[in-house]
Amino acid sequence: PKGRGAPKPAEFHIAYLQAGKKQWSAGESGALVSLDGGFLLGGASRTRPRKEVIVVGKALFGMQRFAFEVQQVDYSPAAVRKILKKERDLQNARFGGGGGLFGCGRDEESDEDQQRSRERVVDFMQAFKASELAAKHSIQ
Repeated sequence: PKGRGAPKPAEFHIAYLQAGKKQWSAGESGALVSLDGGFLLGGASRTRPRKEVIVVGKALFGMQRFAFEVQQVDYSPAAVRKILKKERDLQNARFGGGGGLFGCGRDEESDEDQQRSRERVVDFMQAFKASELAAKHSIQ
């Protein structure tokens, strides 16, 4: 009907994807990393494998085809710090200055963050944000 766009893509999770010689298996692997939950997890910590691969398929109804997204997330403290620093640098370049909200941002790590890094502990919210920012590769 005129004036209506195509329906939204339907997403579905995939366990294994092969495109030519490349292949991806969804799942988790690697050494365990501790996530400090703070108030979100009732102050408790939990562990999760260091690496996660997420493979999602999408049915694009308007284009009558399938597309696939592959995301590889590394939850190690160094990788989380690196992706958050990259995002912070992009935000600083985009909006100017080193300050965050109302100039209260911080560019240096706190002693607590440095200690967490040595102990292989990652803040839960930082890990979540890093997973949201991790690159997604599209295959169509």
